[in-house]
This record gives sequence, C-alpha cells and structure tokens, in this order.
Amino acid sequence: MKYIGIKEKSKPYEKKNAVYVLIVNPSNEIAAINIKEFGFLLPCGQKPNDNVFNEISLEIGHELHEIKLHEKFGAYYSIKLNNEMIYSDVKIDLYIARIYEEGNDETIDGHEIVWKKPEVLYEKMALDFQRHILEDIIKQGIV
Repeated sequence: MKYIGIKEKSKPYEKKNAVYVLIVNPSNEIAAINIKEFGFLLPCGQKPNDNVFNEISLEIGHELHEIKLHEKFGAYYSIKLNNEMIYSDVKIDLYIARIYEEGNDETIDGHEIVWKKPEVLYEKMALDFQRHILEDIIKQGIV
C-alpha cells in the first residue's frame, strides 16, 4: 500500500481507518471544512461506518451523488492538539462524489464549509496528505 508522509521512529502512532470524500459541485469547486485553530480539511468520517456518506452529507448540507472509490492509501501525520502531539497512522479510502447544486460557503453545526477550486485550497490544507490528494486530482484533471 502506498503511504504518504514519514513515520518518525519511537513515536506512539495511533492506527485508524478513515473515509475522505472529495466533493465536487457543478462549478468544479470542492468542499473543505475550515477549523479556525487548525486549518482546512476535506470532509471525512471514521471507517467502518455504514452511515459515513450520510453523515458527510449532513455535515456539508448537500446530498452526495455519483460516489466512487478513487484510491486507497495510507498516511502518517502528526498534529498538535491541546498542547499535545498526536501521531496517526491512517488507512484511507478516498472517494470522489458530486453534488448537483452549487455549494455556498456557510456554517453548519459550528463548522465553516467553503467551496473553492483545488488550486486555491492547496496551500490552505492543514495536512500534507490532503495537499497530496489535491495535487493528484489537479494533475489527473479530475476537477
């Protein structure tokens, strides 16, 4: 399995499984969640979870259509949360989905949802592997 990031030796990595969804509107903008203290993230959910796509639909305020598995890969990353470093080893299923109406920037359940072109979001993404996802879809001409 392809991995993004470098695993630091002797750090306590928590193993996780996640589903990330690259959600595209008719203007070929993608959804991102802006977490003020952290930065921009792609919508995601924990796996296994039969309701993950419904939960993401509710989170962004739009029904998802044409949901297709794009890629499976792993990622190592670390974040600082409440002054503590958290190390993650995540197996990711990346899906691409569409919405049939324009997405508007809005706040839902305290999360700011923004719709931007991938090139605009690239530098704003909080995690390296998510920048990799955007770089990959831009190169492939998916969006």
